[in-house]
Amino acid sequence: MVVLLADLEGFSYKEIAEILEVPVGTVMSRLYRGRRLLEEAMLQYAREHGYIREGEEPAKMRSRQDGKDGKEKKAAAPAAPDAVSDDEEESEFPSEPAS
Repeated sequence: MVVLLADLEGFSYKEIAEILEVPVGTVMSRLYRGRRLLEEAMLQYAREHGYIREGEEPAKMRSRQDGKDGKEKKAAAPAAPDAVSDDEEESEFPSEPAS
């Protein structure tokens, strides 16, 4: 129910908590668990119907884990906002002026 309210209906966590009369933390944990279960079910369906070969993993997964401990590694700290790499010097799309 929480996944439907958040992802399909677009309600905020606070709104969902009020609708279901539960704490916001409960909404967040149910949403996390529900999304993981949905992902597992979709992967199983994809394998059973030949969208993904058995044993293969999609390139990008919400619950992809990096290592046996179940925790993802943190990415390196991003560069300072005003720093520009060589790849970013010429942008295909000009930035819009701030309003």
